[in-house]
Amino acid sequence: MKGKKKRAPPPLRSEKAPPSRAPIQVFRILSLVVPSALAWEVTFSAEQPTRLIEAVKYALGPLWILVAAALLFRCVDALRKRARSPEAGAGTLLDQIDVLTASGSSLVWLGAGAIMASVWIGWASLAVVGLMGLGLVQIMVVWTQLVAGGTDPWRRASVSRRFVPESAAEGAQVIEELSFDGTRIPLGFRLFAAGRVGPRWPTSRYVVSGAESGGEVVLESDVSPALRGDHQAEPMEIWLQDVLGLCRTARVRAAEAKLTVVPRPRPVDGAAALLGKSGSDRLPRPTVNLPTEGSLRLREYQPGDDARRIHWVRSLTSREIVVRLPDERSPDQPAVKLVLDTFLPGTEGLTCAAPSELLDALVEVWLGVGRALVESGARVTLVTAAARGDAMVPARQHLGARADGPALRLGAQVRWQETLPVEALLGKEATIVVSCRRAPLLADHGPVRWILVPEAVWTLVAQPKVRAGVTTLPHPMGSADNRWSRRRRERLRSERARRDQSRFVRLCEDCNLERAGSFVARPAARARIRLEALHEGAAQ
Repeated sequence: MKGKKKRAPPPLRSEKAPPSRAPIQVFRILSLVVPSALAWEVTFSAEQPTRLIEAVKYALGPLWILVAAALLFRCVDALRKRARSPEAGAGTLLDQIDVLTASGSSLVWLGAGAIMASVWIGWASLAVVGLMGLGLVQIMVVWTQLVAGGTDPWRRASVSRRFVPESAAEGAQVIEELSFDGTRIPLGFRLFAAGRVGPRWPTSRYVVSGAESGGEVVLESDVSPALRGDHQAEPMEIWLQDVLGLCRTARVRAAEAKLTVVPRPRPVDGAAALLGKSGSDRLPRPTVNLPTEGSLRLREYQPGDDARRIHWVRSLTSREIVVRLPDERSPDQPAVKLVLDTFLPGTEGLTCAAPSELLDALVEVWLGVGRALVESGARVTLVTAAARGDAMVPARQHLGARADGPALRLGAQVRWQETLPVEALLGKEATIVVSCRRAPLLADHGPVRWILVPEAVWTLVAQPKVRAGVTTLPHPMGSADNRWSRRRRERLRSERARRDQSRFVRLCEDCNLERAGSFVARPAARARIRLEALHEGAAQ
């Protein structure tokens, strides 16, 4: 915990529940009054009630009335605030009165069931146990509606979030800082927050105790390793929950943040074969001069000159050290357009990790090949499709000899798109295309070489999770993730991810390799990339 300067409180937005959760919300809301009413009815209909049953009967009535009054008060308050200002009411009416957690809902039905079972089987002590559980939940419901309902806890709250560093390299360590200031935490409650940067990032979870109510708290979490991309982090979900885990408030969303993770290119072996070894004569063929090569243009030695360029014969003749001057590089320096193909319709909505893994590999190969070509003496222009507002437009970036910052930032913005096919990015000059698809027939274009980044080599196969046995749990005892509903939801998510990966594999195999001089990029040892030439007609 540490102090920071105060900021203007950002707006807190309520998280509106999806329509698919409406039946669950209605069930939890009905659980506030229906089990108590049923237990009350059964105790009144008992033929020969004992004193304990009589006491339970007269205790249920006031508790039920209190809960109903609290719900009515919260409904009227939410409707009044919504009529005054549509943005003042947080969420829908269901979100405001849906205060039971899964544990609280289960305890309500178990308590009511115990009371009804005690009347039917004549075990009066069981009714006392059921009344204790049912009464505890109802008291917490009333307390939650009175002190934590609506937008009152967030009225003066300020929530901010940032990443350290805000611009990181792929695989680097990233720290997430979440700051709360002026948040009111009622007695008996704790503040919970959860969120992540993106689908592939881990979920960060935070807890603030009631002792920090109204103060300034800064929480930190390690969200490493950093994954490539220009991320607009998902807003944090924030809510209050009692210490027993029975009731909670409606969730609000706040604390958006931005994080840029630039790719980390790998060294590429075999990139020299891309320039002038085969194919069209229009492809550049650079030459590299050694220090002892060059014309006989001479000048006096100056500090810092390469000693290997000293012309010893002329130096002895002139009695001063003379050095050779290297050949001037031709103005027609080899120029290459390096295109990254990100046109792949059908990737939208896929839940597997394979599309992101393959796109990261494409960017690594694209930037790594560009750096290798620059080092071999070529002028490289990086070309790809980039987002400008809501549209995708061609983006060009010259890759300099030293400064890679603009090229890396362009690589961080790359994403799959279905607007600009690779043909729209080509021209008449010598072009090298980096793609996950096999080379199609490209007519009316200059010499084009193809670097294939195969999906099967650069992505991992999603393995099904081992199911826990009947007597074992997949998570530590007491974890909410052990609930049947969450385990079922996770199983369905894993099955969908495997189906999406099979679909993605089919998307990457829509072209035939019919171009001579194509290459395939494969990972090599020591975090390097190896380019291998493919013969004409090869299909691997």
